[in-house]
Amino acid sequence: MGIGGTIEPRLCNLSFLAELDLSNNSFHGHLPNGLGHLSRLKRIDLSRNQFDGMIPPSLSNCRKLEEISLSLNQLTGGVPRELGMLPNLRVLAIANNSLNGTIPPSIGNSSLLEVLSFYSNNLQGSIPWEIGDLLNLRELRLDNNQLTGTIPSTIFNISTLQYFYLTNNSLSGGLPMNIGYSFPNLVYLYLGMNQFGGPIPSSLCRCGRLEVLSLRANNFTGSLPREIGSLSNLKYIVVYQNFLTGTIPPSIGNLSNLVILDLSENYLVGKNIPRELGYLQNLQCLNFRACSLTGSIPEEIFNISTLESVDLGYNRLSGHLPSNMGHSLNQLEELNLNNNSLSGPIPASISNASQLITLCLSRNSFSGPVPTSLGNLQQLQILILAHNDLTSQPDSPELVFLSSLTNCRFLEVLNVDHNWLNGILPESLGNLSASLRKLAMEGCQIRGSIPKGIGNLSSLIALGFDYNDISGTIPSTIQGLKKLQGLSFEGNNLQGSIPNEICSLTKLVNLKLLGNKLSGQIPNCIGNLRVLQNLYIQSNMLTSPIPLSLWTIPDLLFLNMSDNSLHESLPAAVGNLETLVQLDISRNQLFGSIPSTIGDLQRLNHLSLSRNSFQGPLPESLGNMAAFLNRWRNFRFSVT
Repeated sequence: MGIGGTIEPRLCNLSFLAELDLSNNSFHGHLPNGLGHLSRLKRIDLSRNQFDGMIPPSLSNCRKLEEISLSLNQLTGGVPRELGMLPNLRVLAIANNSLNGTIPPSIGNSSLLEVLSFYSNNLQGSIPWEIGDLLNLRELRLDNNQLTGTIPSTIFNISTLQYFYLTNNSLSGGLPMNIGYSFPNLVYLYLGMNQFGGPIPSSLCRCGRLEVLSLRANNFTGSLPREIGSLSNLKYIVVYQNFLTGTIPPSIGNLSNLVILDLSENYLVGKNIPRELGYLQNLQCLNFRACSLTGSIPEEIFNISTLESVDLGYNRLSGHLPSNMGHSLNQLEELNLNNNSLSGPIPASISNASQLITLCLSRNSFSGPVPTSLGNLQQLQILILAHNDLTSQPDSPELVFLSSLTNCRFLEVLNVDHNWLNGILPESLGNLSASLRKLAMEGCQIRGSIPKGIGNLSSLIALGFDYNDISGTIPSTIQGLKKLQGLSFEGNNLQGSIPNEICSLTKLVNLKLLGNKLSGQIPNCIGNLRVLQNLYIQSNMLTSPIPLSLWTIPDLLFLNMSDNSLHESLPAAVGNLETLVQLDISRNQLFGSIPSTIGDLQRLNHLSLSRNSFQGPLPESLGNMAAFLNRWRNFRFSVT
């Protein structure tokens, strides 16, 4: 915290003061105008405090000032144009405040300036062309503002510039073709999150000292310069979310210092990812996500022992993964190969990548058993294998890979939807990680019953076993899932009643039990589910009475109880469900008159009461509601 308080006006009487450094403290309040009386002041550093108010224009009276550092405060107002009257100023750093207005052109008069740092404010307007007069400038940081227009051509006259940041503005235009000749000393180039367009000039490859090239989230077109491999000091290439085309230059493999290579979300094409990338023995992050790449993944990629993150998802890559792929990846934390056309088995050797936190192989054509060796990945938090052709171990009726995953004590997400697992859930399912938040096993040909131990998974937020062949009853132990928001057992062969214990899941938003063989009554306590929005219990064998508490759930949007054996009249309380969007109670044995209160459901766009035994006239209120809802094309109404 350091020392605090305000700056006493008496401090401004210290006429011999040459340096004032109160940085990294808890000072607050306004900066006194009297600071301008410190005529011998050469350096003022008030950064990392809580000063507010405006920057005193009187600072321009301190003609000997060489450094003004006011960053990381809460200063407001504009940048005083008077600061351009300081002939000896070398550092002007007022970043991370709440300054607004435009950048004063007078700044260009401080010809000795070496550092101009205005980032993370609310500055608007264009960059003054006068900044190009600062021919000693080494660092120009205008990132994270609201600047518009183009980069003034005069800035490309500053041959001393080493650090150039314009990220996160609304700047447009292209880069000059001779940029590499203009900036021979450039080390960092950050132009991301703007609206720059046109080609990436090949002359950038003349910037021999360049370490960071960040052009992300712009509108650059054309291809990456083939000569990019000559930038031997380059550590970061970040050009994702542009409109780049062409192939990945093999010369990138020459960049032995490269740490991050992110070309994701472009339109790169080419039969193969260059094998030469395997030479990048310092690479930590490789991201070619959504680049329209085809061909196979070179084995050499999996020999880069420094890799921490690999994302090749959403391409058209094919072929098999190498059988020894995990042996060199002892630092890998994220592997994402989803949405490709990869096939063959998941190599058991992947378990040698012992630091893996995220493994996503979904939406491919992987086949064979899910490796039990995945249980060796003790740091694993996210495992997504959905939409493949994976099977269970042929020598066991149980899904033994689930038992192996009980060793992954940090597992939070497990999704194996839509595979050919064709097995029984083991009792050990309840021994999965206490941190598990999502368990998804839809469409996996799972047989047998739901293990009672499932109630031990107390951190679950979403649980889905849709479209399997699960039988037996819903275990009462489900009451242990107190954090559950989504429960979906659609399309199984579950029998017995809906257990009362389900009413203790008070955070449930979605409850889908449709398409089973559930019988008995809807629990009287169903109204305890006060945040429930979607209730789907159709296509079962449920019987009356419908509990009155159901009609008190305040935020219900979708209610479907169709195709059951409900035999009673529809109560007036149905009108309490004012938020309801869809109501389907068709194909039951409901009788009596349709209550007039149904007309209170003014948000309804789908109402089906068909194939019941309702009698009497349609209530007038229903007609009024229909007239209101006829404005919506999607409104559906059926009583036949």
